[in-house]
Amino acid sequence: MPSAQPFREILIFVAGATPQIITETIYALAMQDPPVYADELHVITHSRGKSLIKQKLVSDGVLAQLCREYGIRRSP
Repeated sequence: MPSAQPFREILIFVAGATPQIITETIYALAMQDPPVYADELHVITHSRGKSLIKQKLVSDGVLAQLCREYGIRRSP
């Protein structure tokens, strides 16, 4: 009998030129009772959106800062 896989929270976003929709959703879910933490994030966007999201959330450290400030766990 195969072992049961643990439940995983996978968020799929559709985002254009507004990467803050991603951080706002992550924050809102983390503030729920009980909180919801994503194990994976996937973003569907266009080339300009990809560039903006990578710059703001990753390179500028906005996503890491959000996680630090609100104690949101991050996967390595």
